[in-house]
Amino acid sequence: MDRMFIWLTLFFLTIDLATKIWAEITLLIGGNQETVVPYLSWLLLYNEGMSLSLLEDYPKLLKD
Repeated sequence: MDRMFIWLTLFFLTIDLATKIWAEITLLIGGNQETVVPYLSWLLLYNEGMSLSLLEDYPKLLKD
């Protein structure tokens, strides 16, 4: 059971990292890229704060 958990965790971390790298390479910041489906599109944005944009008004607090 522990090995299964470790493999699943590594699998999902790999998928997460791969999609982030794909987004960095493919999408422009603030640019909109449409997909095959007409009502679905991708938009690259960065969250400057913590989770749920907490402390986004205090960037120095998070950077230091």
